[in-house]
Amino acid sequence: MPALQYTPLDSSKRSTRLLRVEKASGDAEITCELREIDLEDQPQFIALSYTWNTGGGLDSLTCNGTTVQAGKNLCDFLRRFRIDHELPLWVDALCIDQENIDERNHQVTQMASIYSSAMFTIAWLGEATGNEDFESRQYGFETRQAMIELLKRPYWCRVWIIQEFLLA
Repeated sequence: MPALQYTPLDSSKRSTRLLRVEKASGDAEITCELREIDLEDQPQFIALSYTWNTGGGLDSLTCNGTTVQAGKNLCDFLRRFRIDHELPLWVDALCIDQENIDERNHQVTQMASIYSSAMFTIAWLGEATGNEDFESRQYGFETRQAMIELLKRPYWCRVWIIQEFLLA
């Protein structure tokens, strides 16, 4: 599968890329587009905090006309997000050219600006496992089990989560 081709970011600006996901529902193909933006222009966008790989393998999406591999966890999120949202996203795995070390390092230095410029940050913990019913009014054993399941998610083991929470 071909790699996503990135246009170099303008290093004279506070540039990054945002991901616009086409609306669709169900298991339809994920289609999206990356666009360069300048944070100085105060664009409206949502940042995503998530785990890259939770052992769920890979899935595919089409970005800028190229079909690429992405983590299943990210694709699960994009399938949910695209139903109700039209605002662009900042997603590190796609908005940063991960093969370009210079760009990756530069974007890491801009993380504070990126997260604090976002309208809000979504913390995606993954798809429900079936043991997470918080609507129950009885807070006994089942509720404790649901909380334990939630807190055992790989999301909470990431070092970056601290920075993302503080900056969001």
